[in-house]
Amino acid sequence: MADHLKRLAAPNTWPIKTKGITYITRPAGAGSSMSHSVPLVIAFKEMLGLATSTKEVKKILHHQEVFVDGNRVYDHDASVGFMGTLSIPKLKLYYRLSITQKNMLTLVPITDKEAAKRPCRVEGKTDLAKGKIQLNCSDGVNVIIAKDEYKTADTVLVENKKVVEHYSFKKGCPIFLMKGAHVGHLATVEAVQGKTVTLKADDGKVFETARKYCLVVGKEKPSISVKA
Repeated sequence: MADHLKRLAAPNTWPIKTKGITYITRPAGAGSSMSHSVPLVIAFKEMLGLATSTKEVKKILHHQEVFVDGNRVYDHDASVGFMGTLSIPKLKLYYRLSITQKNMLTLVPITDKEAAKRPCRVEGKTDLAKGKIQLNCSDGVNVIIAKDEYKTADTVLVENKKVVEHYSFKKGCPIFLMKGAHVGHLATVEAVQGKTVTLKADDGKVFETARKYCLVVGKEKPSISVKA
């Protein structure tokens, strides 16, 4: 596969110029879909303004310690997936990849403590040997657990491949909308009707959306930074 793609083929969620460029870097796999991940070259040039060229991005990656989800990266086409973290400890810069209400990917400033944690939506479960369970999460993240107390659509906060917090999908929980007509909004679950949920936004507006668009971000209120 080519390491670039035509600008016109790039996802409309990427915050890049609409004119003046013919090709753009294709992101290496991050587990997330291309529309919900960005290569570091775009993060540094278009989103953070820390570089003006790909050459400068490569120099930063080799002379600064840059981490994606806690792992050091060297390649400019390495990508950050949705809700993943980008850290530059020497510059004291820490970010989480989120999405705005205009359906545009954005890097939200977070603390250094948050940078080691990633919220993952439980999409399914697999039985393993010796009674263990594997949680099959969003963005390709898999976590092995000894005790199964999780349900599909719950969120697990993962740090060093271990679950450090568990947020159940239920009435009253805070959620962040990843897709759909209300993308980028924070809301509270009012009711669950199969694959559809009724939500109440911070402004009091009540609406329905698909359950698959919801990411639980806390127990009674958001526990992680997902909006700028």
